[in-house]
Amino acid sequence: MAEPTSALPTQPTPIPIFKGDGYDFWSIRMKTILRSRDLWDLVEAGINTAETDQARLKAAQKKDAHAMAIIQQAVHDQLFSRIAAANSAKETWEILKMEYQGDDQIKAIKLQGLRRDFENLLMKEDEAIGDYFSRVMTIVSQRRSYGELVTDQTIVEKILRSLTPRFDYIVPSIEVSNDLSRLAPVKLMGSLQSHEARINSRISNQTERTEGQALQVFQEPSRTNPASQFRGRGRGQSRGRGRERGPE
Repeated sequence: MAEPTSALPTQPTPIPIFKGDGYDFWSIRMKTILRSRDLWDLVEAGINTAETDQARLKAAQKKDAHAMAIIQQAVHDQLFSRIAAANSAKETWEILKMEYQGDDQIKAIKLQGLRRDFENLLMKEDEAIGDYFSRVMTIVSQRRSYGELVTDQTIVEKILRSLTPRFDYIVPSIEVSNDLSRLAPVKLMGSLQSHEARINSRISNQTERTEGQALQVFQEPSRTNPASQFRGRGRGQSRGRGRERGPE
């Protein structure tokens, strides 16, 4: 009998190293890693200093040291001096968050810029659906990392109204056949990619037919115009007969 999946050995998740760039995505990955080890709540709230049970306090301190060690491992040596004096996982996290994400006022300014970038997004004429979807989700992830709620419906509606004209006739069909408040962005991307594949296939077939027709036109005169085959031969024969009469 096969062993349960939970009993199978798993490799530890690699810890992403923060070098000063891309804090938003790094922090999202780190939160996931800390949650997977049941440590994020401690990092977010800190140790309960009012705890009177010494055994529970000691266990919390041990978990805090574990979380702090993980965060320290995730910071490049060039940046380690910024967190070297921290005494807890919460303090370590807050130092990095303040420096690379800023206080509430700075976050509000950055969020305003991200909202503007989101509204100005448009799909490029030669851009694939997958690439455009990635650009949209990059900004969405950044907004969410600042604590802003961005619903799936907002994402879906944004994508549908910013596609190139080649998707014009499929958009109304999607809007009619789906409840946009429940349509997952990944499902929308799948539908649009299927439509994109049909468009690309049609263009490819048309290109092949056009090239075939051009080749046929290029070869046609030698087969359908008999005069073109004999015109040159006749001139050659008359010149030959003239040379034969010359010596007489």
